[in-house]
Amino acid sequence: MRINEELLEQPDHAHYPACLGRLTAIKAYCSRSFYFSAFSGFLMGILTLFGVRFSLISFIPDLIGDPTVIISDIVQHIIIIGIAVMAGLSVGRFKIFSPVLFVIYALMAIISVFTSDIVSFVIGAAGGAFNYKCLSVYFDYMQLTQTEGFPFFNKRLAEQEENSEYVSKYGNKNIQSAPEPMEAPEPDIVQPEFTGRNYVPEMASLDSTPAVTERITPVNAVYYPMHKKFCAVSESPRRTLSVQEEV
Repeated sequence: MRINEELLEQPDHAHYPACLGRLTAIKAYCSRSFYFSAFSGFLMGILTLFGVRFSLISFIPDLIGDPTVIISDIVQHIIIIGIAVMAGLSVGRFKIFSPVLFVIYALMAIISVFTSDIVSFVIGAAGGAFNYKCLSVYFDYMQLTQTEGFPFFNKRLAEQEENSEYVSKYGNKNIQSAPEPMEAPEPDIVQPEFTGRNYVPEMASLDSTPAVTERITPVNAVYYPMHKKFCAVSESPRRTLSVQEEV
């Protein structure tokens, strides 16, 4: 297996920055390849509905029957979806699919030259351009998986794992533990003594009185020209009882 000397382990975790940078570049590379495979797969799926055939991809569907046969279109759609799935898996830990994708797109472009298939040539050439670094990506990723610190390559995290009494140099050494909260004493509730003056008698119940429904007539009403209204004051039979406290 090819060895990248820039990713070799070094004392005091000095290889972490280079390894983390390479791992980030590999993830971005595989993500671009997946986006292209998903877009090209969607385009080829639409064209398949109109009976379009593609170099290499349509090899198995052509063995089943002509484009008018539904089963051949279904098989071609399955192959297109399978290519997009492989591109999605390559974003994760299955980097072996990256060289497989490059081979598929390269053969698709080469075969289309002899069949004069312009659509297949464009898709194959673009796919090969997105995956031409597949071998270096695969070998570097396999080397990173065997390197100390994978997959985080975080120096502070590694120091914490190596030293159980690790104290961060970025922390504040003058921080003291907060004192335990003190419980507030319960207030003494003093009941007032009964003196006779602080006694509040209950309000006497009032008899229910029917509502006054006296109708306003011109006899008991006064006309106000400013407001152009008749107004009258009706006397209510309800009276308020007063309770006097004997001292």
